[in-house]
Amino acid sequence: MIDKFQVSVRGGDEEVVIICAKRRALSYDTQLVARAHIVNLGDDLTRMVFGKLLLRDCITVSHVCAYWRWLAVTDPLLWTVLVGSPARIPLLYERAGSTIPVDVRLGFRVDALDHIVLCISENFGRMKSFTLIAEEYDCVPEAVWMTVLGMLSHPGKLLQRLHLENGCWTSPTFTLAATGSTSRLRELVLLGILMPDLSLLPPALISLAYGGPTFVTKVVFTFRDLWTIFRACPALKNLWLCVDWRGSAAELHNTAPTTVQLHQLGLRIISNATVTQHLLNFMTSRNIRHVDVCHFEGDPVHDLLPNFQGQSISILPTTMHWGMDDCDIVVTDPSARSRYIRGADFEHIRTYPLLWSSLVSLTICGDMSNRLVRPPPHAPCLQRLRLLYHPISDRRAIRRTISAIEPWKLVNGGWQCPSLHTVEFALVLSRSPYGRPEKLIHPLLLPSSAVLKFVTGELSHSPITRVIVYGDNIRIESRADEELPFPLSCDSSDSRIQVLWTDMVFDGFDS
Repeated sequence: MIDKFQVSVRGGDEEVVIICAKRRALSYDTQLVARAHIVNLGDDLTRMVFGKLLLRDCITVSHVCAYWRWLAVTDPLLWTVLVGSPARIPLLYERAGSTIPVDVRLGFRVDALDHIVLCISENFGRMKSFTLIAEEYDCVPEAVWMTVLGMLSHPGKLLQRLHLENGCWTSPTFTLAATGSTSRLRELVLLGILMPDLSLLPPALISLAYGGPTFVTKVVFTFRDLWTIFRACPALKNLWLCVDWRGSAAELHNTAPTTVQLHQLGLRIISNATVTQHLLNFMTSRNIRHVDVCHFEGDPVHDLLPNFQGQSISILPTTMHWGMDDCDIVVTDPSARSRYIRGADFEHIRTYPLLWSSLVSLTICGDMSNRLVRPPPHAPCLQRLRLLYHPISDRRAIRRTISAIEPWKLVNGGWQCPSLHTVEFALVLSRSPYGRPEKLIHPLLLPSSAVLKFVTGELSHSPITRVIVYGDNIRIESRADEELPFPLSCDSSDSRIQVLWTDMVFDGFDS
């Protein structure tokens, strides 16, 4: 067995750890907290090695043997994902060889400019993917950005994915050289980076994210810009926009729908006019598989849901900070299409019978500050109700007891769900790639008496046959002489339930 591969850096050696690509999201947090350099195996190698050796489910992500760590950066037949500081990446390049195509992700800081420029000038031609992100607190000046953007305007022959993100409120401009059909670029992410001439987008582009990283960075956008994107990119499947819309709804209403058929659409539109629903109509949203939009009182989008058949629904705390009485709602239909409405008016949405008539699974955040006014509509097909709670990660916090299970304010025991047989309790686990893992200080205490009161009260019309508490971070409190009319069990194998991404920032495109 070959020894661990280490990279010599100032301050000592730093271990390079291989992470299976499919388990990358599960391993980033713990590896980064340990200050490890992460090298990801390509999916092709993962399938080849772990598929044939039947080790896919036997090796945990944090204990891959030293041989595979070494192999990922030394075998000239493999392409490697290199993640880390700009100063250390060239050291890995030198060990990997000069001809291996690589994927690179770098953080952009002013003091790292020389390293970044060197990295791009020497290796841009063999990059399959390049990501450069300047966080808001780094605030890279526009002049510094322009130095780098000029080097990136002519993508190499291998480049398929380019992600540039500027967290500062001023937006530098990026000019993409006209390459026509020769470009292999398939995914382009420009956040906080302006592209004045969108007609230069590659015609084979499949995924585009454009605008500000948040609503704070305002990127002006017009209907002409949108029309230019669709004309330049007839193969476009995935589109994410966070823009300050300028123009009227009339130009959308009077234009025939686009012939470009999207698969995934995310819209964060700031406008003084009612335009979002017109945009959805223009892009024939009924045929789009996944739609994620923001609802405003002056720019409503509830027309997405009246004819949408719900199979599973999640009701989550709102990510629209100005809509304190609203919630986020995620609906999935039997064909696995999804509709995510942020800042939704639940009292309005509950009036759509097709959403609830065939609903099978319902997830509600049990500790929302703005609880639902009343129970959801009657759901004759509902089989599973899941209640999520947020973990306690503050050392100053006192031990927390869920003394009452009240996901809605009006408690009358009249909710009709004749097929409901399972109730689940779990902690929330966000899918955020930016957040650090929460170190749980105190477990949540769940008295069995509170469960009994909820099941025999609010769910009295449902034949509940089992109640499951997931994870060892929710502790059941019960009296020795207490008897329950249903089995109350614990499943520690799944400590937290992963919920859909709930932040408003760009989170990549689903493959």
